[in-house]
Amino acid sequence: MYSCSSYKKNQEESVDLLYAKGLSALANNDIIEAQKTFQQITDDYPYREEATEAQIFLIWTYYVQEDLLSAEINIDAFLKYYVYNDYIPWVNYMSALVQYEDIQIPDRDQNATSNALIGFFNIIKKDPNSKYAKDAKLRIEVAKYNIAQRHMNVAKYYLHNTNYFASIKRYQEVVEHFSDTQYAQEALYRLTYLWLLLGVDDEAFRVSSVLGYNYPESIWYRKSYDLIRKNTKYNNNSNLKKVPTNK
Repeated sequence: MYSCSSYKKNQEESVDLLYAKGLSALANNDIIEAQKTFQQITDDYPYREEATEAQIFLIWTYYVQEDLLSAEINIDAFLKYYVYNDYIPWVNYMSALVQYEDIQIPDRDQNATSNALIGFFNIIKKDPNSKYAKDAKLRIEVAKYNIAQRHMNVAKYYLHNTNYFASIKRYQEVVEHFSDTQYAQEALYRLTYLWLLLGVDDEAFRVSSVLGYNYPESIWYRKSYDLIRKNTKYNNNSNLKKVPTNK
């Protein structure tokens, strides 16, 4: 019979061998084999230090395989089980990254986009100088771009179907929350057009003035300027910022 010390030594050797096998599989780009091996470690030796690292590798292998659901499940399990761990910053980063991968098509449901934004903002807030913060800032810009584009598409749909107030609400959302994206200029122009369409000239003039103040060189302001001059009492108003003349 094995003594307790012999059993413990044998167990340690088994974990070491499995861990080495998993790393070797990763090195050879055999993701499936690596996944099976690291899963075995977490199942058979859940309290060993190797199990913690095996879970990290599992998250990565699922992400690489674009199995985002499995990656997310493993991320949630890790964050629930390990409250304090050196890998937490990386796992939080991967959590946001998994959500980020779902936002490449603007017309898709934007829950993932919002979750990705929250995740990346939290990374920057917790440690703005971390190695993940710089990447998080870049990905935030892409996420914001996708949300703004989504609002623009929906606003145009409402406009096409003469649901003007719903369209206005969407364009206002872009102006108020995504003013640093390229869509803000067009949204202001569309708002000018919609308010004129509804006969609210004062609001159309106000919105056009905002567009002219912030983006005087924009093609959207040129269009807005023409709309105001041709369709309102403000056609000769000196408060309306003149568009730059072409040189």
